[in-house]
Amino acid sequence: MGENKLIKILIPIVALVVVFESIMLVSSLNKGSLNNDNLIDETSENEQTLQQKETEEPVADFIWQTENLEMKVGKSYKVVLNLLAKSDLVVDSVEAHIYFDPKKVTVSNLETNKKIGEALKPSGIDNTKGTVTAILWKDETNAGYETKSNETTDVLSFMVTPKIEGDIDFDLSTSMTDTKLASIILESTTNKSLPYLTNKLEIKVIK
Repeated sequence: MGENKLIKILIPIVALVVVFESIMLVSSLNKGSLNNDNLIDETSENEQTLQQKETEEPVADFIWQTENLEMKVGKSYKVVLNLLAKSDLVVDSVEAHIYFDPKKVTVSNLETNKKIGEALKPSGIDNTKGTVTAILWKDETNAGYETKSNETTDVLSFMVTPKIEGDIDFDLSTSMTDTKLASIILESTTNKSLPYLTNKLEIKVIK
């Protein structure tokens, strides 16, 4: 009789434990489902943002300018990087990161357009790494630099002196997917980085 009473007492307790564990399991599954849903939503938002950036129309072009695309070893030539706006813009800053092969050419005398903004560090030339950096920024107390549609503005210039025969090029970095820093144009009104187009400056060097 004692054993029967004990069994009668234990059965409801075991049943309650099973029900409680079932509730906890369902709750955990629901939380996991919610977390997965949030992850899917965040992933979808990131993909949409990337797609929007890819489909944005460029509002400006970076254009290279030089009198000679054929240069001689040992002689120095001036190279200019211009900004051509496709619409009226007001920009707070222009950041240019240019890469070249220091084994083939020496770069010197970097000059920047102070109308666009003051050159902040680390603006300058590094002939060891093969970089030209110009970070031009308008102080918050001053209005941004205004560009007009189809108006060309010089951003910077420098001198190049080829060391050897062959082909050399200057590449304005546009992407942060690798170890290179991306060049940007920062708009004043939206504080957004604006889409633009550019290409390499390719030079042939002869004796």
